[in-house]
Amino acid sequence: MQYSDKQRKLELFITKYIKSDPGVLYDIGVGPKSEWKTLGEYYPNMKIFGVEANPKMYELIIAEGFPGILLNNAIFNEPGFMELKMYREDGLDASLLPIKNRKVTARYKVECMTLDQADTIFGKSDQILLWMDIEGAELSALMSGPALLNSGRVKWINLEVRENPPWDHGCKASEVDSFLVLNGYSKAAEYNKHPHVGHYDVIYILNE
Repeated sequence: MQYSDKQRKLELFITKYIKSDPGVLYDIGVGPKSEWKTLGEYYPNMKIFGVEANPKMYELIIAEGFPGILLNNAIFNEPGFMELKMYREDGLDASLLPIKNRKVTARYKVECMTLDQADTIFGKSDQILLWMDIEGAELSALMSGPALLNSGRVKWINLEVRENPPWDHGCKASEVDSFLVLNGYSKAAEYNKHPHVGHYDVIYILNE
């Protein structure tokens, strides 16, 4: 996979809001991006753990030398098996949620786990930077981690969101915002906006 300098600069944007080095990165929905590499180089003492539901992408990430535990699962608030739908032949566009009027090129059964379960596997680390891009299931994933979010160990959160998601039952940015505010987080920034498709990144910081 090829990573551009522009992409790396965007992945470093969150460092403006991090005042003390993270102890660990939880990269949920690693995908074809490089935040685990970029932030791993910026914070060399940070541990890196990840979750990737797409089996094709999982193999590519392993081949690139992912440095920590990488789970081939999906994070969702209902543990069990769900169907992962591929919307491109190369496997780069996949979601648990259906998209209206889009052709599905492949289907895979993936096992879902909660964010709390993944946190247990990762050792319940402290000073967590939570990075999540999971194609409309962000709110479901956040809701699956009540113990983790209430622990105060997740200090920073970076999410990709949309206010008008294309997926059936995909979460809206405003719903994610309301949930995180109720759980003690404040929005620090919005960036990397793509008006033509409607998605952008948002950073939340734990109120302490």
